[in-house]
Amino acid sequence: MNYRMITERRQDTDAGWYMVYGIALFEGDRPVRYIPDVFLQREQALDLVECCNRLALDPIHLDDVIEDAL
Repeated sequence: MNYRMITERRQDTDAGWYMVYGIALFEGDRPVRYIPDVFLQREQALDLVECCNRLALDPIHLDDVIEDAL
């Protein structure tokens, strides 16, 4: 299993187009869980994904880790 950053383009009627970054958990090439729209900053998302992979984060803790990161 590994974690990956997912980039999405969103639109707001007032702010226009903007990018958001989510976290996905993959088993091989198959996504098994996706949490969209977690970060507005790409670097924050990449840092969290790298940390989760480096520490082999158990998926059961992903919600708590994201909450702590925010």
